[in-house]
Amino acid sequence: MSVTISIGQLIVWCLLGIAAGAVVSFITRRRRTLVRNMLLGLVGAIVGGLLFGLLNIQIAPGLFTLSIGGATVTFSDFVAAIVGALLVVGILYLMRGRRFL
Repeated sequence: MSVTISIGQLIVWCLLGIAAGAVVSFITRRRRTLVRNMLLGLVGAIVGGLLFGLLNIQIAPGLFTLSIGGATVTFSDFVAAIVGALLVVGILYLMRGRRFL
């Protein structure tokens, strides 16, 4: 199995990660660096994407779409990234304590 990632897809994923990580930082009232926000958002996008895919959840399909270089992100993808990032933060909190909140 071969996976090809374009520069456009990488840019869209990074933008989604930064935005989702920033929203989660705001919700949890914890300041994080841009890189930590991006990583949290990217991991959250994977977790949330898998969860939303397994449960067949779609939120407001067609509300907005961001496309760059063949990569497309929908509102549902953004919400899934936020939910996934919140789950990751919650799991880290349970495992490591308050400093990961």
